[in-house]
Amino acid sequence: MRIVKYLSYFQGQMGLGRNTVFTLLNVLAILSLNLVIARPINYPLTIAPIFMVLFIFLFFYPPNLAKQKKILTLFLILLLFPFINVFQISFGSEELINFLRTYSLWGFSVVCVVIALMANIRKAAFSLETVAQIVLVLLTALLIMQVTFDYAFGDTTLFSMLDKFSFGGVVQLNRFAVLGAVRPIGLYFEPSICALVMVTMMTILLLRDKLFTAVGFVGAVGIVITTSFFGYVALAILLLVYIFGRMRGAKGLVNNYPLSRLLIWVFFLGGFIFFYNNLQTASISPISRAAEVSHSISPISPISSTANESSSYERLVKPISVLRDVVLNHPSGIVFGRFPAPEFQTIDYHLPNGEIVSFTLNNGFYILIFSFGWVGIAAVLLFLSWLTYRSVLRMEFNQLVLLTYIFLSFGVTGMIFRPEYVTLLLLTIYQYRISSMVSCGNVNGLRSQ
Repeated sequence: MRIVKYLSYFQGQMGLGRNTVFTLLNVLAILSLNLVIARPINYPLTIAPIFMVLFIFLFFYPPNLAKQKKILTLFLILLLFPFINVFQISFGSEELINFLRTYSLWGFSVVCVVIALMANIRKAAFSLETVAQIVLVLLTALLIMQVTFDYAFGDTTLFSMLDKFSFGGVVQLNRFAVLGAVRPIGLYFEPSICALVMVTMMTILLLRDKLFTAVGFVGAVGIVITTSFFGYVALAILLLVYIFGRMRGAKGLVNNYPLSRLLIWVFFLGGFIFFYNNLQTASISPISRAAEVSHSISPISPISSTANESSSYERLVKPISVLRDVVLNHPSGIVFGRFPAPEFQTIDYHLPNGEIVSFTLNNGFYILIFSFGWVGIAAVLLFLSWLTYRSVLRMEFNQLVLLTYIFLSFGVTGMIFRPEYVTLLLLTIYQYRISSMVSCGNVNGLRSQ
């Protein structure tokens, strides 16, 4: 319990309440997810794994013996599973080191996610939705500053101020340049990652029915400013999920808002989108971004050089020929470490016809298929089917929100084994479980932190 004593000492020295201390620490952790604090064995270590260990230690505790056995069995299956491809490794080679490095990420992520889903939880000494609100306001303010300085003065200093410490390396602004503007990135290494963090915070608010508030509106404005197509889609889907749950009388939906408030919220957001698009350039509007994606993934239209470089094309289309080869010729997938960091580094994959495809895997579903082949496909389908049954057919609103978040976030990032993404997933799962217990009135068994 030495950690708690240190936090109490810090609290006493600063004259802050316990709630405030935990809130500020969570805000700091989320905002600094992109910052590298050390490079052990040449791995860019951020604050994420440290934060996850502390969070799990403080807010989760072991369940009863019967459930512990289920958890240990699940641990064993998931931790041993990647070894089905270990025969592909040439022992003593660099591939073995890369395998162990990737396997460590896999093992750490599995342990944290299983604990978050199955261990008993403690009621936090702070409000996670308050953390989300602060993060949304701060990120939106920074995004506005980045756009303003670039638009008014041609100054992009705020884009590159963290280059020396960034997990994603030096920011290549030309990747995010559109006609007359540079798409803002916040504190992260690309607009879609900033949008992912903000969508996570919006999901946390939705789980406590606090999305359609003034702060929720500020967060939505920030997501629009990133001009991330993922952000546009996620906002629309979260809105549809709320409307669907409200119309169907889903379990767990508090439904604090009159319909007029929801309509006003949407009306003003639409007004801001119209204003912002006209202020900047039509090339960043939702319609233009959707047209770009549609053109990029069209099986009929030839892909232009611009489309070839779009993030949507890179994320959705380019890896398909490789994934087809993986499931046909490597049914159990490609061993961890054969291609280190495929979500960041470009892979040169040799197809049987002699063609070489260069791509990155910026899609969580593709990562699972690439790593586990047919089993990865089956696991994805079974998991999504189970969540769909629990959330849609049984009309459990909180599970519907969690399903939506997992589906959206997997579609936009290949970092699903990395602590930076798993931190966001951990916070969402914790909020989902707290919200589910509160909405069901099952709070007597909650321990206080």
